[in-house]
Amino acid sequence: MPNKDLLMNISILYRLTQKHLDQNLLKYNIGAGQLLFLLFINEHQGLKMQELTTMGAFDKGTTTKSISKLEDAKLIYIENDCQDKRIKRLYTTSKAEMLMKDFYQILNKTKDLVIGDLNQQHCIELMDALAYNSLMNTFDYKIDVLIVDMDAFNLKEYDGYLNTTIYLADNNYKCSYSRLKHQHTKKQVDETLKSEDVLQYLQEKQGSIQSVTIKGGEPLIQQGIVEFLNALRKMNYKIKLETNGHNIRVLKQILENNLVDYISMDIVNSKEKYLETSGLSSEEFSLEIVDQAISLIKHIGIDYEFKTIAQRQLHTLKDLKDISVWIQEHYYIYCDCMYQEDSYSVEELKQIGLEVRG
Repeated sequence: MPNKDLLMNISILYRLTQKHLDQNLLKYNIGAGQLLFLLFINEHQGLKMQELTTMGAFDKGTTTKSISKLEDAKLIYIENDCQDKRIKRLYTTSKAEMLMKDFYQILNKTKDLVIGDLNQQHCIELMDALAYNSLMNTFDYKIDVLIVDMDAFNLKEYDGYLNTTIYLADNNYKCSYSRLKHQHTKKQVDETLKSEDVLQYLQEKQGSIQSVTIKGGEPLIQQGIVEFLNALRKMNYKIKLETNGHNIRVLKQILENNLVDYISMDIVNSKEKYLETSGLSSEEFSLEIVDQAISLIKHIGIDYEFKTIAQRQLHTLKDLKDISVWIQEHYYIYCDCMYQEDSYSVEELKQIGLEVRG
């Protein structure tokens, strides 16, 4: 008979879920405590230990112990950063890559057992709402996102507003599209900006700065992104968010809580090439989620755009035409002047635009 106390039931759910995962992971010499770390590393190859600790809201001791356990199981390895030997980067081994499908199946099977005949989407929305409310209203939660750069004043990011642009670290896509697009995220860990310092700066600039743009990396994989946006919203800034939309639960949470005014979603390629261009495995990627994000953005009632930064090695004219037919409205093709050797010229894009639009 279920206990009527909410917190008791959450505790029971956690313990039984961990027990089930431990039993299924026993033959791999890891437990439930290490699985989340392993999946984070798999989806963010080259992740720094500090980033891992922040993303999962772990304490440093837990991170260190779990990394050691995964090393002993020969599922991850650590390399020194090529530019700064003090920085340790985490990668999955070939052994882990062969087993990753098993790990995702174990995780999905556990989720199915927990949800049973209940509506999965409703369960996800309920847990998201509980987590959001507890963080925002109940606990003294430190707002923390990994900020690697900030452009304090510009007029280019948010039309009509004096804007500050904030660049967040890391990306869940592993493609050249993402690596080329987000050079700001390659700064060293000792160059990162503290969230509280950035928020303090923006607090002081209210009245002169009118808007804030959040870019990546991929902002929606940052553990504290919802809280960070909420802090900006309380300062009455106009907020623009750039995302690939693949973290659909966080995207929905942000939009339904009215935490942004403008959203720009990257469309990395045509449907046929999306999986390949994302750099993800078939277990990690879902085109259905991309379609859900597109539909959600179109119907939520705020300003938006969909965009592709066209690169010769990734996008043919047919690809761009296919994307245009798929997205239909508010779709834009950009060039990236930082990478002229692979980018289409402005003149070429103008011609492509004419052909794409028929």
